[in-house]
Amino acid sequence: MFSRTYEYTLSWTKPNLHTYTVEVFTESSNDNYTDFAIPAWRPGRYILQNFAAAISEFEAFDSQNQKLKWQKQNKDTWRVYHKSKGKVKIKYKFYANTLDAGSSFLGNTMAYINPSNLFMYVKGDLNSPCTLEIKMPDDWKAATSLLTAGNKKWSAESYHLFIDSPSIFSPTIKTIPFKVDGVDIYCHFQGKYSADKEDEKALVENVTKIIREQKAIFGELPLKYYHFIYLLLPFNIRHAVEHEYCSMFAMPEYIANQGDKFGGLLSITSHEFWHLWNVKRIRPAALWPYQYATEAYTSLHWFTEGVTSYYTDLTLLRCGIITPQQYFKDIAKLFEDLDNNYASKIISCCASSFDSWLVTSNYNHPNHQISFYSQGHRIGFLLDMELRKVSDGKVSLDDVFKDLYENYYKKNKGVEEDGVQKSCEKLTQKSFQEFFEKYIEGTEPIPYNEILKPFQISVKSKPFSPDSYTCLGITRVDKTTGRVQIVGLNPDSDAALGGLGIKDFIIAIDDKEVTTSNFETFFRDIAVNQKMKFTVISEGIKTHYTVTFTGNSVPINYELTIPKNNKLLNDYMKSKAGY
Repeated sequence: MFSRTYEYTLSWTKPNLHTYTVEVFTESSNDNYTDFAIPAWRPGRYILQNFAAAISEFEAFDSQNQKLKWQKQNKDTWRVYHKSKGKVKIKYKFYANTLDAGSSFLGNTMAYINPSNLFMYVKGDLNSPCTLEIKMPDDWKAATSLLTAGNKKWSAESYHLFIDSPSIFSPTIKTIPFKVDGVDIYCHFQGKYSADKEDEKALVENVTKIIREQKAIFGELPLKYYHFIYLLLPFNIRHAVEHEYCSMFAMPEYIANQGDKFGGLLSITSHEFWHLWNVKRIRPAALWPYQYATEAYTSLHWFTEGVTSYYTDLTLLRCGIITPQQYFKDIAKLFEDLDNNYASKIISCCASSFDSWLVTSNYNHPNHQISFYSQGHRIGFLLDMELRKVSDGKVSLDDVFKDLYENYYKKNKGVEEDGVQKSCEKLTQKSFQEFFEKYIEGTEPIPYNEILKPFQISVKSKPFSPDSYTCLGITRVDKTTGRVQIVGLNPDSDAALGGLGIKDFIIAIDDKEVTTSNFETFFRDIAVNQKMKFTVISEGIKTHYTVTFTGNSVPINYELTIPKNNKLLNDYMKSKAGY
């Protein structure tokens, strides 16, 4: 039986040039040629990132180190020609100079790798075991979920798992190890770190609560170890990516300041740990298994990412890290942000999920931008409430997750596109067709109070005070050029009906010059039926428009009020782990 092992070596000579040298030594795939490929995207970010653009100086050799001919087949596939089966080695440079949670970086004091960016595979073989040797200084340490395989060597049982293991190598890594219910947990920090022992104690306590609260829903932790890897950076960034045995975070360095108690990382830590189940194990069929050469289409990202955002906050509520007042204030803000976004009227949860691959296109319509994270967060909350309502509190979204875990992941298969709905119906013995058609596949207005009535949660809406340009339906402006330019505009708003358009520069209102500093002042004390004369540069031409303020474009403000004592609501908020 044919057997292959990928042997990877990573080295560098001038780290200030941010360039790795990568070598791959493995068995050829047939007698004449072997195709090597680099992923075009990575799990957790459903866009084509085309990592091949960072590759240069590709070379190929046989087992006697004699050069072999090669030819590119497409943007991320290299065909190496050889005369017979045997060992083949490829070698190439990779430019690594991006600091976020999904990329790779090389500097003087740190080698940070996301293997999905860096390491090629033989086309058609994603299951062979991998080893990695890193030519790094002797005093450097590792923050990695890869298994130790010797001095400066690590391993993974398959290419899938190998590229799902981001790692940092540096002499300055701070590691806090602890155990949760027999599982080894590691919190690694790379960067400016000044937290004290009290901070670290609070971190361990809170992360332990998060892990146990989520574990309680599934009844087990499906692993023996887990690594939280925090890259601390001297600028404002909050980016994280989930992996099977670890999560990678790019965070501002102030979260590890003495006295901060790491409060700034608990929410994002909760989010990534919920992914341990949702998407890393409970995964859409379109992503089972992962294929890295082309897009994988699913309409379920509202569930994989958005409902994960929902459980992010629900976890913190249930284990007492945030209060019910904080929690429901954030739910009100979520409703507000979505219902004030024109795109929510025309783009469903399923549509935004399916079209995730298009979000980086230069041709995206500015009024059609909406996040399946936010959409799924809202739907997760409302679906959970609907499940509890129709079952008299006997079934919740917790039960749906346990069902999906048992009947998909544990049976080694992905969730079908209608699998979430089927699980809801199976557990409640009620139809969820209308709910999914209207609010998940469709864009009908959501009757919040009707869904939340059994919980005695009241949702009240009222217009924001009309003291901002948003009262006319201008949703965003750009002031970076030194002038005020419209970059977001609701198409059924007062501003749009009056003639204003996206990319127009506003130079005067009522014949008074508009500057970046005085723009907001024009909208104070505005009255219904008041007319405003806008002078704009539109398509390079100075033009005048009259906009009438009707009050119909003013954004809506939501306020949620919760009862002091409601059994359904109390059960909803109750800790599963006994906190």
